[in-house]
Amino acid sequence: MRIRTLAVIALMAIPVALSAQRMPRGAGAKRPGRAEMPEKQPRVVGQALAYTRSRVSFDAYPMISYFRAPGMLTPGHLASWTSGGMASHVDYRIKPRVSASLDMMSTIIGGTPLTASVELGTRFKRNDWAFANRVNPFLDLRGGFTYAYNTYTAPASIVAPGPSSSFSSGGRYSQGFGASVGAGIETFLTQNWSLLTAGGLARYQMKTYKVSNGPMMPDGSFPLTSLRLMIGLRYNAVTMISQLANTPQPQ
Repeated sequence: MRIRTLAVIALMAIPVALSAQRMPRGAGAKRPGRAEMPEKQPRVVGQALAYTRSRVSFDAYPMISYFRAPGMLTPGHLASWTSGGMASHVDYRIKPRVSASLDMMSTIIGGTPLTASVELGTRFKRNDWAFANRVNPFLDLRGGFTYAYNTYTAPASIVAPGPSSSFSSGGRYSQGFGASVGAGIETFLTQNWSLLTAGGLARYQMKTYKVSNGPMMPDGSFPLTSLRLMIGLRYNAVTMISQLANTPQPQ
């Protein structure tokens, strides 16, 4: 009797065990023990993650400037001239689209007056990493200080009031503060190098502080306006992130 009871219990337990081991089958069923492969990232996203740009960049460029300065060369007359020179730009990225900038420029070729300027400001960009679209426009807003030296020849009665038919010549040193605005386009050539083309407009209020070989002119202040055109190369260090460099990319 006891043997029959054990046999009945065993027969009833077999179907329950078989149903417990049965796995559901269907479209959404997943097999145990198989790890899912992560989805591959698009090529552009992978490149952006695999490289990081330095916050500091610099560039140097030749510059052509057109100046207008009423009363600078000869008192009471409008002076205008074109000069060539060199400039350098240092850029520190604060945010992806905003950076602090320092520009130093001088004009030494062309017109008689020699000028040198130092300007601090901000550069606004569309985006900092533009390998997906290699053209990156920007806008510059700066304030600064400029220095100018020029030689002049004027009637002695203008330089020193009084009756005189002779002319007086000498050199004048001027300085002043002002502001500038500019815009340009940065075109990426490689990961580290890019080509910049830009233009700008600057306005300074100058004050004469020294005259050589003659007395001080009676009107020692004048406005100085310059229109700038420039083209140059920019260098920005790029570092590859090793843990993301081997991310598989779709072919």
